[in-house]
Amino acid sequence: MELLLRVNPSIDPASVTLESDIQADLGLQSFEMVLLMMDIEDTFHVTIGEDAAFTKVADVCDFLRNHGVPD
Repeated sequence: MELLLRVNPSIDPASVTLESDIQADLGLQSFEMVLLMMDIEDTFHVTIGEDAAFTKVADVCDFLRNHGVPD
């Protein structure tokens, strides 16, 4: 959540669910998606491949969990 707010501070935290669409529901544009992915890599010390596709908040959570980041 903190990373989403860092990239787009206008997001209402109460509106974010695991099923929220990152672009359609939360309003992140392409550049903000790149910033989010860079923040994820820096914060959690993971590498996001070019084939990674984060559509929903759950996709980000699943990626992190699959790369050993605890909930």
